[in-house]
Amino acid sequence: MDKCKRCGADLPENAKFCTSCGEKTETDILNASAQNVPHTQNIQGSPYPPYAGAMPNGPAPVYAAQQPPPKKKRWWIPVVIIVVVLAILAGVWLVFGNSIKMLFLSDNQKWQKAEKAAGLIPEDSLLYEIKAASGDILNKSKVGYETDISFDIKADALPDDVAGILTTLSGVRLNVLTKTDLNETEPHFYTKIALAKRGESSEALSAEIYDAGDYLLFALPEILSKPLAVNKDFLSESLDDSSGLSITIDDTFNSMGEMRSSLGTFFDEDLDQIVEEIKEVFIKYADEAELVKGEELTVGSVSQKLDYYTVTVSAEKTPAMMKEILLLLRDNKAVNALISELSAMGISPDDTFDPTQEYADAINEAISDLEDYPEDFKIEIQRKLYVDKKNKAQGGEFILKNLELDETIILTSLHVIDGGKHAQKLKLADPYGRTVEYLSEYTLSNKLYTGSYTITSSEVGYGMALDLSGSFSDFGLKKVDNVLYPVGSLSLTYEDPSGYTDPISLKYEGKVEGGKLTASLSIDIDADGSPITLALNFSLRSLPDSELKFKNEMPADYIDLSDEDALMGLMMDESIMTNLMSALEDLGIDLNSLMGFDDFDDDF
Repeated sequence: MDKCKRCGADLPENAKFCTSCGEKTETDILNASAQNVPHTQNIQGSPYPPYAGAMPNGPAPVYAAQQPPPKKKRWWIPVVIIVVVLAILAGVWLVFGNSIKMLFLSDNQKWQKAEKAAGLIPEDSLLYEIKAASGDILNKSKVGYETDISFDIKADALPDDVAGILTTLSGVRLNVLTKTDLNETEPHFYTKIALAKRGESSEALSAEIYDAGDYLLFALPEILSKPLAVNKDFLSESLDDSSGLSITIDDTFNSMGEMRSSLGTFFDEDLDQIVEEIKEVFIKYADEAELVKGEELTVGSVSQKLDYYTVTVSAEKTPAMMKEILLLLRDNKAVNALISELSAMGISPDDTFDPTQEYADAINEAISDLEDYPEDFKIEIQRKLYVDKKNKAQGGEFILKNLELDETIILTSLHVIDGGKHAQKLKLADPYGRTVEYLSEYTLSNKLYTGSYTITSSEVGYGMALDLSGSFSDFGLKKVDNVLYPVGSLSLTYEDPSGYTDPISLKYEGKVEGGKLTASLSIDIDADGSPITLALNFSLRSLPDSELKFKNEMPADYIDLSDEDALMGLMMDESIMTNLMSALEDLGIDLNSLMGFDDFDDDF
């Protein structure tokens, strides 16, 4: 067997190249040379003689052929092609993946997907911002605020005595400092209320209340030289004897800390989980969804073209569905824990009262009624869910029909968008013709809302029972140092549908300056043609952690309110009234004039 002259590998018979290195074999070279016959050679069978000087039958000269370079194995090319194609597909899926998946879902599956993602309150609405802010507040265990409050009054005509009181109040500044630490093991609180002349920083009269060990302390430094102290157990016994309320102070404070933590978790996580589980039960009993495309939905003056799904839970299935939902609520650990912590606060007229058991008993009774009298609960439930082109929920309706009694309850929650315009509607209509409706139209810019709203209620046969309207401009919640402050303006006007009372208007205006909120809340009343404006001006500052220190140590000397002798001595102390009158004088308050005693003296 021949061998390759280049690598020495064995060559098959008549091989033209080496299978190992690609080198051409000698046989292949000879064949190639034989095929390259010069034109001077006389080819067999040719009628023409060879050229002169040629050797007719001599062999052609053989030249060594130039060897081509070995081929490079470009193994990475297919790998690159595969990677590029996969990257393109991944990008397409990232951008259009949801739309692609939707192509393979049935209408019923699309409805289920949209229904699970739907919420009662739209995420890009002011109500949702307020809901989220409430959760943030509950998640803080230690908070503190300082507030400065002053009053202003504008009136064309007021009785002299009323004008005098309001004028006195307008010259006073009220400062309120509150600090709470509602941790679950050792909660504390501190509150200080101080009065000063408006425009002055010094305090003329102040009061403090705080906890220290087994006592609650009340300090009036401008009036009393010693703070008042009351034992927590003594206070609990006194309240129990006088009102019948069983209150344990320490347990109440500890429970408040636990409840704060539980409420924060409940509204952040547990409530969403409960709603999701209830939706799963509803989907389980609902019939197949039907899709209707391209309906023009109008809320107020804003319209949007939307699709909607309609589904029904038949009256025959409703009792079983209601039972499953009740069992879910009865056995939910988060709900039971929250009820248990509320009961642990100790505010109860009866020590044997157990809210957790009462809750379970009420649900068990409802389940028994469902099992014993299912015909009484045959209620048809109709659901209409509006979605946009991306199958995102835009609100909908729940319609509950008691077919036997011919009664209907309708719950509506809608949100439509037209360019930069939004409109939201919440409405509840009961079987007896009573309705409550919230309607709002607004624009949204940088999470600030500008628009108007109405809140109305009515009853068939009685007309309008409530008529509230208002507007908001650049209104929203602004976060400063992890604290949310309401900024912008918000107004509310009450109109008496009967016309018996004059309209009442409230207006809020706020802005954040220097890390604190500066705001005003005013009320306008038209009293028989005489307009009156009362304004509450205030600044609100959230205390940083460095200022959240608590005065929770017992003072060296104090007056124990459970000591009858000490209490009697306090009542006989004439310096108390002297100090009080001096403090009021510093505030510019004449107590006799304020209470009308001067007029009393003039009569005699």
